[in-house]
Formats: sequence, C-alpha cells, structure tokens
Amino acid sequence: LSDKTEVYIEKFTSNFEEIIDPKVLGQLMTDKVIEFKPTQFMRGSNYSNCVILADESQNFDGHELMTILTRLKKGKIILTGDKKQADISTRFVATEFLRELLDGIPFTYYFEFSKEDNMRDPILIQIAERYEKMEAVGKIPRNKK
Repeated sequence: LSDKTEVYIEKFTSNFEEIIDPKVLGQLMTDKVIEFKPTQFMRGSNYSNCVILADESQNFDGHELMTILTRLKKGKIILTGDKKQADISTRFVATEFLRELLDGIPFTYYFEFSKEDNMRDPILIQIAERYEKMEAVGKIPRNKK
C-alpha cells in the first residue's frame, strides 16, 4: 500500500505540514491517527468515530463516490473538490452529482466557495479568471472523455 500511495501522500503531507508541525504529523501518522488511503484501498473497510476527508472528489466516478459515502459507521465525511478542475471526465463530475444526491437529506450540507474565498496568489486568480473567460467563448479546447 505504501509503495502505491507514497507519490500521492507526499502532496497531502506537504499541505498538512503548513498547519501541523512535521514531527507531530509524523507521529500522528505513525499512531494511525491520520491515515492516507486511495479509494480503491477502502473497499470492504468500515470506519467508526472518525473524519474521512476526501480531496479532489470532483474526479471520482460513481463507484468511488459510493465507496467513500458507505464506509463510515459513525463520524463525518468531508468531500472537497473544484468542479472547474474536473480533468478525468467531463460527463460525470462527482461534486455536481453530490449536490443533487444530498438535496433534502437531513444533516448533509453542500457548500460552494466564492471567488472572494480564494487564497491563492492574486496573479493566479487573474490567470484563472482569464482562462475561464477564454474557455467560455470556446478558445480552450476540452478533452471529450
């Protein structure tokens, strides 16, 4: 498992290290307080009294999405993703599907950040806005997956 996930875990640990001391993070991982698992390694598992945080969920297919949503016995699930960065499939964007799936179910919430919530460098925000405008008028070709 660690051989297959090391390349992905590195991205997450570098982000966690911005908010948690690297030594503390290392200990939390050693103690299995924090674990990183790709969805394909979650099948058949159940989790109690925990928080499942699934990042980049806009790229999940329906099966991966249900794998995560049905693993938790007690706790919370947080799915994050940017529908504008769906790069695996343009036909099924899990974060958009979730809005419809969760609508009206008690104790489920869907939150969408606004542009004002963006914490990236201002020049990157300008580039993303310009890209969106160019994409809207057909200047950026999209993969047809």
